[in-house]
Amino acid sequence: MGNQTSAVSCSGYIENDVIVHAEKAKNDFPFPPREGCVACSCSGRIYVFGGVVQTNHGEGDEPLETNELITFDIASQQWSKVHAKGTPPPARAAASLVAVGSKVYLFGGLSHMFGWFDDVFTFDTVTETWSIMETEGNKPRARDKHQGVAVGTSIYYFGGFGPLTDEDVELEEDDEEESEEIPEANDQEGAEFGWFNDLFVLDTASRKWDTELKVQGIPPAPRSFHSMTAVGKRVVVIGGRGRDNSHFADLHIFDTEARHWLQPEVKGASVGAPRGQHIAEVVSDCLVVFGGTGNFSTDRMQCQDFYRDVWLIKTEELIKGGIKVSHASSNPNSQTV
Repeated sequence: MGNQTSAVSCSGYIENDVIVHAEKAKNDFPFPPREGCVACSCSGRIYVFGGVVQTNHGEGDEPLETNELITFDIASQQWSKVHAKGTPPPARAAASLVAVGSKVYLFGGLSHMFGWFDDVFTFDTVTETWSIMETEGNKPRARDKHQGVAVGTSIYYFGGFGPLTDEDVELEEDDEEESEEIPEANDQEGAEFGWFNDLFVLDTASRKWDTELKVQGIPPAPRSFHSMTAVGKRVVVIGGRGRDNSHFADLHIFDTEARHWLQPEVKGASVGAPRGQHIAEVVSDCLVVFGGTGNFSTDRMQCQDFYRDVWLIKTEELIKGGIKVSHASSNPNSQTV
């Protein structure tokens, strides 16, 4: 993908043998627009939770998080709000939602009223019931903008942004002595905040956290807004935004069986202009990486570049090693705002 950016006028056509058919869904989203929501697919439906809702009440309004759970049925192409039973999660944005079997698992997120969350809720798609998940083991730190993926009945989580422990702060300041106290997730006033690069696992069968994984290799640098995708028994982390709001253009693999981080040599091309908020999903025999934002401006407090390029990585190479990336979209690859 390279680190080049340029203004976009229109895209050109590259001769190819790829044929796809697209049709607009019969029904548009009938609820208020939102961002920072999370989604996953389960039992033939897409489940969308939370996010910051556009209120349209006038200028200067505070953002309004929601705890709505909305589904899109693929067969009928119908959107509907779930009137769930049980105990729903508090409203939040930038959490993670992962499906295992017929249940979806909500972890973390941020509320501008209450701060960062470290809780877990489950939604049973059969009984349409929310439940607070009582877990065992040491909880991970509260955070948002992290990612989670399921490998079997385990959910692997990585990274994110949130309140730092005293130890984190000292590590960022380089080699001061460790502090013994970890702030409570709901006591965040006056706390320092930053990015994480911890990897932790929730075993959904035993309901047990493992936040002290013994892993080998070099982990990715602390980050948020990255992508995280399960490919077989491996987890692939690409890009994201880190300290000083700089973006990454790297690719990391975590082997869940060997418990080893890998930084493969990428042949053929780099894995992209530095970016976050992109999409990386497995389609057929490829990991498809699309879009994202980069070039964060501290003056405007937003990213200046919006990407529309597409990159393909063969999944068999991610599993075996020896990755080759092919560029599937036309140039230019970004739009500057």
